[in-house]
Amino acid sequence: MSNLFFGSPGAEAQALAVNTADPNQDCPVADIRSGTSTLQFNAGNDTSPNTLRYQASIARLARECAVRGTTMTIKVGVQGRVVIGPAGGPGQIEVPLRYALVQEGPAPKTILTKFYRFPVTVAEGQSSVPFLHVEEDITFTVPSRGQLDNYVVYVGFDPAAAAPKPPPAKKTRRSG
Repeated sequence: MSNLFFGSPGAEAQALAVNTADPNQDCPVADIRSGTSTLQFNAGNDTSPNTLRYQASIARLARECAVRGTTMTIKVGVQGRVVIGPAGGPGQIEVPLRYALVQEGPAPKTILTKFYRFPVTVAEGQSSVPFLHVEEDITFTVPSRGQLDNYVVYVGFDPAAAAPKPPPAKKTRRSG
């Protein structure tokens, strides 16, 4: 009976204590990845100021965490704006946005990444349009508390992922 109250806890209890996260205190930080807060859409390949159609920028991030057992789910909201440039006008653009959960450290490790391409419509007569995107399911197994302190949710525009992929190279047959 004394082991019940004074003995060391079992391995299962110790693992639960190590992996139990408090979503109010242990929610990873959300941040904009350096160099990805602004995205320009130009007319053609020319990047001069007069060819700017639209410029999108991320203004604010918010996040909320929920812990269920050994998993954590983070909901991240991105608020931004699309401004119409000299070569722009009414129409629709596709905004390429990436979310990445990264364990920072000497060798950063990507835990998961999600990419979205969502439409923003500019109506006639508008000079700018706000946008909002919410990712509700960044779910992962909660690591130890020390590791969780190094987790960061990065958000940013990812035009490279939005670029059309080149068609696969055709295989040529050798005659022989």
